[in-house]
Amino acid sequence: MLTVDRVGKRFGPIVALEGISFTADSGIVALAGPNGAGKSTLVRILSGAILPSSGSVTLDGLDTANDSVSARSLTGAVFENAPIYPGMTVSQYLEFVARARGYPKRTTRERVERAIDSCALGEVARRVTDHLSRRFRQRTALAAALLHDPRLLILDEPSSGLDPVQLAEFWKLVKSFSEGRVIFISTHNMTEIERLDASVILLNRGKILEKGTVAEILNDARSDNLTDAFVSLVSREALNG
Repeated sequence: MLTVDRVGKRFGPIVALEGISFTADSGIVALAGPNGAGKSTLVRILSGAILPSSGSVTLDGLDTANDSVSARSLTGAVFENAPIYPGMTVSQYLEFVARARGYPKRTTRERVERAIDSCALGEVARRVTDHLSRRFRQRTALAAALLHDPRLLILDEPSSGLDPVQLAEFWKLVKSFSEGRVIFISTHNMTEIERLDASVILLNRGKILEKGTVAEILNDARSDNLTDAFVSLVSREALNG
C-alpha cells in the first residue's frame, strides 16, 4: 500500500505542497491540476528524488525517507519525454537497466524478454533507441520501469506528444499493468483522466482540492467534465475563504 501522510514541501519561503494525504492499495491514481499546482514536486517525492519537508510517504510499510533504498527498489518511473540512453538497441538498453539493478545474466535475459513482449516492443527490439518514434520511446521507457516488477509505477505526463491512436494504445497498455500495483499518473490533461478507471486527486496551489472517483467529483461539482469541475471547485474554495 502507498500511504502519503500530511506531506509538505518548502523551497525556502515558497510552499510547494501543504498537507497532502491519500492512500492507494492498487489500481490507477491520477493526479491532475494546472501548471504550478505542485504535481512535479509530489512526483519527485514519491519517486525518491527529493524528501518532503514534513509528513511521510510509506510504500508497503517502508518509509521512503528512512528506508529510501528499499523503497526505491519497489518503485519504477517514466518521466516526461521518456529519457533513455542513446546509442543502444532497445534490447541492449533494457539489458543495461536490468544489469544495473543487479540481476545475473540469465535473469536479465528472462526479464528483458518478458518486458519486450508485455510492452509490444518485438518489432523494434533491435532498433537503436535514437531512431525510435515517440510511441516506441514511451513503450521502451515503460518496459525499463517495469523490469523489476515495481509495486509503485509513476508516470509523469506520459502521454505528451502522442497522437489520439497512440494515446488509446498507450492507456490500454498501462491499464494492463494495474493489477496488483499502484500506478500513479501525473497530468495536466483532465480530459484523458475521464477515460481511465482511476481514483482522482485534483491539486491546486499545493493543496488537494478534491479527491475521489471521476463520478464522485463530477457529482460534487455538479459538472459534466473534470475541467469544468475543477474550475467550479476552485471558485467554491475562493468563496469559502
